[in-house]
Amino acid sequence: MYAKSVFPSREFWVEYDAWLNGDPTPAGIERAAPGTIADLVGRFFANPARLGPTPDTQGRNRRILDSFREEHGERMVADVRFEALDNIIAKKAEDTPWQAKKLRRLLNRLFAYAVKLRMVETNPVPDTETIKATTEGWHTWTEDEITQFVKRHPLGTKPYLAMMLMLWTSQRRSDAVRLCRGDVKDGWIKYRVTKTKRMMAIPIAGQLAEAIAAMPVPDDVSDETTFLRTEYGRPFSAKGFGAWFRKRCDEAELYHCSAHGLRKANARRAAEIGLSNQSIKSVTGHSTDSEVSRYTAKAEQAAMARDAIDKMAAWYLSNPEERLDK
Repeated sequence: MYAKSVFPSREFWVEYDAWLNGDPTPAGIERAAPGTIADLVGRFFANPARLGPTPDTQGRNRRILDSFREEHGERMVADVRFEALDNIIAKKAEDTPWQAKKLRRLLNRLFAYAVKLRMVETNPVPDTETIKATTEGWHTWTEDEITQFVKRHPLGTKPYLAMMLMLWTSQRRSDAVRLCRGDVKDGWIKYRVTKTKRMMAIPIAGQLAEAIAAMPVPDDVSDETTFLRTEYGRPFSAKGFGAWFRKRCDEAELYHCSAHGLRKANARRAAEIGLSNQSIKSVTGHSTDSEVSRYTAKAEQAAMARDAIDKMAAWYLSNPEERLDK
């Protein structure tokens, strides 16, 4: 017997329990009518890869499309026109522009899949208006904030080690929590990034090596022992680590700071000392310059402007008349 509902949805488990009890038609399961949006979304969910590269991304995107399905699931896909989608997206944009932007992107994937299924001849989403949503995203830590955190959580504490791991590897928290002693080889941390599957090799900065050395070595240490573990001695999940670090920031009275902001802080530092985008990407793991630009947007404008003026002034003084120095 094959389940008719998508794993691991609520409907799937209702159906599974009913099957265990010998009921082939469990109550509470509503079958999507063929050709409806509910039918399309269910088919789309059948392959999680369509929702994104990682379980976290898939979960977020699933929730967005689930909400769309709940509200519009009874509509026939063939009857959907771009005007209707345009109104739905525009209404969402009134309150949450970024959510509207994500919805439009997901609907574009969804209806492109509908074309493959021959539910519609053309994808109506590209005809909808694009959403202009700007945000600074996660707060980029300043040097003063880093100093304030260290005063509350000094060398030898787990929060300090967590900060150093985030700062000196510039990785996402989903990768930071997976870093283990077996990843350290000849002064380098070498591992595969969860999101992109790219192999990374990052030299261990002296500050990070000091933070690792200052922590007690667990009795059950092995190559698989992660640097960051819960109070129960188990590896953190990405969400669990984020919540735990959020509390450590609150203890330091840094209520607007987060773990992800440290990843951005290191990119800011790199931009401030004049490193190229290629150099920054070699550490952060980003693949495009546009991604890096979002992370380096908080580079200290005043410091960089002073450096630029100093260089231009030096050029001017070196050529009092002819301006030979080009």
